[in-house]
Amino acid sequence: MKELLKKLDLKDDTINKILEQMKNDKIYITKEENLEERYRKLKTKKEDIESQLKSSNSMIEDFKNSKSDNENLQNIIMQHEDTIKNLKHDSEVKIRKLTLDTAINEALMKNKVKHAELLLSKFDRDKLVINDDGKVIGLDEQLNKFKETYKDMFGARLKGATPLNPDTKPTKSNNWDYLVNNADNMTAEQIAEAYNNIK
Repeated sequence: MKELLKKLDLKDDTINKILEQMKNDKIYITKEENLEERYRKLKTKKEDIESQLKSSNSMIEDFKNSKSDNENLQNIIMQHEDTIKNLKHDSEVKIRKLTLDTAINEALMKNKVKHAELLLSKFDRDKLVINDDGKVIGLDEQLNKFKETYKDMFGARLKGATPLNPDTKPTKSNNWDYLVNNADNMTAEQIAEAYNNIK
C-alpha cells in the first residue's frame, strides 16, 4: 500500500497519516480475491469440525466410563460412527450450498440481472459441479440459457435523473449555460442528463 501511495506522488508524512488512520479505523487490505467468501467457508468448516470433535470427545468419554462387555462397546462405537458420518455429510451439504449460493449471486450481479431473486430458484443445482479450487462448473451454461429465455431481465438497469422541483432555482448542472459551456467535456449520458434537468 505504501508503494502505491508513493507512486501517486504523495509525501511521506501524508502516506504515514493515511496508513495510521487506516490502522486506527481497522481498515485492512489484502491481495486475496473473494476473501469474505473464503472466510465464510472456513468458518463453516471450523464450526463443523468443532462439532465433530465434540462428538468424538463424547465417544471417548463413553469408552472411559463404560465398564460393560465388548458387545456393548461395539454398539457404542457404531452409534458414534453413524453420528460422525451424519455430521460430515451435513457439513458437506452446508459448504456446497454456501459455495453455490455465492457463485450464483456473483454471476447474477456480474451479468446485471434486474430481479436476481426471481432467477435464483431456476438454477438446477444438481447439475452444478464444484471443482477442487472452488470454481462452479455448469453455471455459465445455465446462465446463458437464462439469457436467451429471460432476455428482458439481463442488461443495464435504467437510471434517470431526479425530477426538478419547480421552486428550485437552476444550479450549475441544470441550466442551459452550464450545458453549452461544458458539452465538449461531457459524455453522451451526461449531456442527456443535463438536458433533461433543464426541462
